[in-house]
Amino acid sequence: MSTAAFEPPQRYVPGRPPAPTASFSGHVTISRVDIMQTSKFFAAALTVLAIPSLFIGLAGGASIVGLMLLPVFHLIGGFIVGLLYSISYNLAARWVGGISFQVDRATSKN
Repeated sequence: MSTAAFEPPQRYVPGRPPAPTASFSGHVTISRVDIMQTSKFFAAALTVLAIPSLFIGLAGGASIVGLMLLPVFHLIGGFIVGLLYSISYNLAARWVGGISFQVDRATSKN
């Protein structure tokens, strides 16, 4: 039996990360991902990744209209990819369980 004091579980509030607990250590399983947040993340990430393509396109003589549409296509495509990824992850996690990993409490090196 552990000698650590009992800590009640924290209530999840969307949009706000939970307060850190110094004594947490153990296995964590991601059993579900938020579909809209994952889609927004993929859209933003793929739009940022389109920036080098803009410079390559300018150097290669691509049309201005095509270069202006490139980030838009990446934004829309990233959102759709994030949507499909998060839906498929949630379905798979329901069937076989989510991704599990070990989290250890950080210790200071003095």
